[in-house]
Amino acid sequence: MTRYDMLTETIARTLERGATVTLAKGGHVTPLALDTLRERRVTLVREGAVGDTEGLAPVASPTRFAVGSDHTGLALRKAVRDHLRRQGLAVQEVGLDTPDPVDYPDIAGQVARLVARREADAGIVIDGAGLGSAIAANKIDGIRCAMCTDRTLARYAREHNGAGDRGHVDLDAHARGALHPPSRQDPGPGAHPVSTSPDQTVGVDLGRLVAIIAEELAAYRSQPMERCACHGWQMDCCPTRVQGVVDAGAARLGMHGAKGGGGLIAGLIDHTLLKADATAAEVEALCREAAENRFATVCVNPAWVALAARQLRGSGVGVCSVVGFPLGATTPDVKAYETRRAIVDGATEIDMVINVGALKSGDLRLVEQDIEGVAAACRACGATSKVIIEAALLTDDEKVTACTLAKAAGADFVKTSTGFGPGGATVADVALMRRVVGADMGVKAAGGVRDLEQMQAMVAAGATRVGASAGVRIVRESQGGVPAAAKAQAPAAKPGSY
Repeated sequence: MTRYDMLTETIARTLERGATVTLAKGGHVTPLALDTLRERRVTLVREGAVGDTEGLAPVASPTRFAVGSDHTGLALRKAVRDHLRRQGLAVQEVGLDTPDPVDYPDIAGQVARLVARREADAGIVIDGAGLGSAIAANKIDGIRCAMCTDRTLARYAREHNGAGDRGHVDLDAHARGALHPPSRQDPGPGAHPVSTSPDQTVGVDLGRLVAIIAEELAAYRSQPMERCACHGWQMDCCPTRVQGVVDAGAARLGMHGAKGGGGLIAGLIDHTLLKADATAAEVEALCREAAENRFATVCVNPAWVALAARQLRGSGVGVCSVVGFPLGATTPDVKAYETRRAIVDGATEIDMVINVGALKSGDLRLVEQDIEGVAAACRACGATSKVIIEAALLTDDEKVTACTLAKAAGADFVKTSTGFGPGGATVADVALMRRVVGADMGVKAAGGVRDLEQMQAMVAAGATRVGASAGVRIVRESQGGVPAAAKAQAPAAKPGSY
């Protein structure tokens, strides 16, 4: 008799009619598998007790939802929110509370990133047609989004489009099509009718949607987790691996898994190529190195974002791009547009250069608006914003002012340098920036970090991210792979290099 720790619909369909199978103690059967077992009259044995397919151990369920909509789906979003909250589930809403027009790709991207970052267990996105949100959400690594307008489509999306692909988390796009289900007379059990206009009634099978999302999450969570040898903990939670970053002042840790060289060192590095004459072949090589070493991101100019995003899809490595680079002297609206365009192309992080001239002129309101436009666009799409203050051009008082403005504008990081200015990162600047922004913001050291010793000094001073074109070299050195003679011959950093 075959024994299973978990029974999914795919497995259930392989069982012969009338068969008997064993579910291990504490095992789970998914909702779709339960339907199939009943249909095929399969008998389930649970730890020595024979019974039918009722009363099985509960499937792992999502408890935190991200629900977003553009202006066309405002009423349905609120209905979904209220329904989920009545079930005791946590809901994070994305989108405006007014009928003012908003761009649905921004909403879909933000919901998708909340799920991909595990800040929500599952997501629902709503727009006027549904297909656009699904396309936008599917551009986010780790997300599988389907347009579900009725129960049949929702079931098929899970059974066929998501079957066996446990590296993805479901995100469902309920669309305008849901306003016109095939049969309004019998929306089915669990449907929640909502009036969106005097002549429209919505039938949404939310209970079934939750069950479908739960099945995918259960399958994902059933995978064995790699554990560290020192504590036997899940690798990403190992105290030894994370303590150095916490000691340096990190308030949040984004882990990219245990595989790949360099461990935690690589996870702190934005592998960077920002020179003007970079070629497509060089960008592709940069991405290969980033994937092999598990760097935090690659940092490239906006023209290369789409290429980098394609190269890194599914790798766990993010794509960072630059805005207002390298002078910072473009207008706030242009920087905000650059930000949105880079995110649409696949960027997950944005490094923007402040208006240095405005700062030195005392026009602090302009500087804050400049930063706020980029930070707001990033927040709307779930991207990370970093503010380059070009410290080598500033006095200490101006550095304090720049960091304070970045924090007030809601940015996620402050960053030392572009690499194109008169100087790069210094330990003193990193320490000063950390004191100003406190523990709640990231500090990125960039410009002239060429070896492991320099990187360790930046982290000790408070850096939680390092921008470097020498990332591969630093990782190899951390593994003992760079001889002292080669280290002594390392070229000095040149303007325009990291």
